[in-house]
Amino acid sequence: MKSAQPLTQGTQRNRRARVAGLGAHGGAPAATPTPPLVAPKLTKLFQPKIVVPRAPSTDPKVLEHERLVAALLAAEGRHAISAAAEAIVRAGHSLPETQEVQLQLLEHCDEARVREAIGALAAILSREPARRRPVLEQRLKGIEQYADEPATRDAATVLRRKL
Repeated sequence: MKSAQPLTQGTQRNRRARVAGLGAHGGAPAATPTPPLVAPKLTKLFQPKIVVPRAPSTDPKVLEHERLVAALLAAEGRHAISAAAEAIVRAGHSLPETQEVQLQLLEHCDEARVREAIGALAAILSREPARRRPVLEQRLKGIEQYADEPATRDAATVLRRKL
């Protein structure tokens, strides 16, 4: 058990001041220094990304090209993909060098277009990683097995080994 210490006048005053929320000597409450507000530093990892949407084009040729490319990307099946790709070429446009478009062109009926797509994909994949790698591997395996021309089969094999 603790022995009770006699309270001196100073300790009684300090105790009362603490209870009343005053400073140690009975004056105004002790001001605790508040840290200054500092804005957080933005590092490269946490910088906000500002994305400016592309202004819609009013050129009818550009609008037609975008519509045809969208139709190609939405096409399902070899014949629909081939028809959509040929519509782009017949309209005088070039086929975009993007992974999505070239991946669709691997399903084209014309093996010359398939070889062009394989070459374009090889160039694209040397710059950036594959976005839909399982789909790409599956289509390349199908080309290796079922293509009629040996050049197409060999090109598919070479690209699949690079993955």
